[in-house]
Amino acid sequence: MAKRSHRARLSGSQRSFLWIFGVPTLMVYGFVCIVPLFCAVHDSFTDWMGIAGTPKTPVGFANYMEIFRDPIFYTALKNDLVISFFKLVLITALSLLFAVALTRSSLGKTEKKIYRYMLYLPTVLPIVVITIVWKLVFEQSGVLNSLILSLSGREQELVMNMTSWIAENPVTVISFVAIWCGTGYSMIVLIAAINNIPNELYEAATLDGAGEWKQFTKVTLPGILGQVRYVMVYIISSTLASNLNLVLPLTNGQPGNTSTVMGLYVYKYGLTAENGISRVGYANAAAVILMIVSFVLCYSLNRMISGKEDKR
Repeated sequence: MAKRSHRARLSGSQRSFLWIFGVPTLMVYGFVCIVPLFCAVHDSFTDWMGIAGTPKTPVGFANYMEIFRDPIFYTALKNDLVISFFKLVLITALSLLFAVALTRSSLGKTEKKIYRYMLYLPTVLPIVVITIVWKLVFEQSGVLNSLILSLSGREQELVMNMTSWIAENPVTVISFVAIWCGTGYSMIVLIAAINNIPNELYEAATLDGAGEWKQFTKVTLPGILGQVRYVMVYIISSTLASNLNLVLPLTNGQPGNTSTVMGLYVYKYGLTAENGISRVGYANAAAVILMIVSFVLCYSLNRMISGKEDKR
């Protein structure tokens, strides 16, 4: 018996809606995102200096080969991976902890709202404000060293003899600030997911004698695995590009490029002139590598989490 193919047909109003809203949206997206992407890939194979009217001489893979010979590139890549690892593990763990505490605890509604606002506040603060505050905390004459001297009874000791946390542990400081900024958004996502779990499941688990830990592992966690996966992929997909926002004002890659990340590496070659000459083609090559690394990490993480879910 021959199978008949069924195709969904759009009504006239649906087709009109698609043409009025869908097509212009795709055109804007293509113009803003797709076209620049192809231009960046094309320019990565040239020695373009970023000045309109200057020639774009093809250089093949010369930019990529130079990047792979540059030790600063490997420092930047390593720092990005370290920061991304800390953000992935700690933001996921902390956001899950706070989300469970603010939904399943015995706190009152007012208290929960206050804590929720306090934990979400760092997410909406301007990055300039955040970096100024934490520089005042972690610099050599900052709040942290003054507090350490006060608590240890060494108030008379010179602050200049203390550790400069930003200079000596730049990647650790950047990771801490990034986690402080990023936990609030993930927490809100998980709170919404937990609130969508039917209360009947918790009531049934309580009747069966399940404690808080059993309810978390058997009811809460399985019910929000999809949102946890989204949070983890979101952290990895956004971190490699957003690290620049913190590194540039906090350390600017110093001391000695030890805190450089890939975004700063691209920025320094593409938007700042070295010996009066910008190397936009070289910067685009580094940006393409950054995009590929980000895609590979996101894809691998998504496959890994999906594989574990399929085994459950």
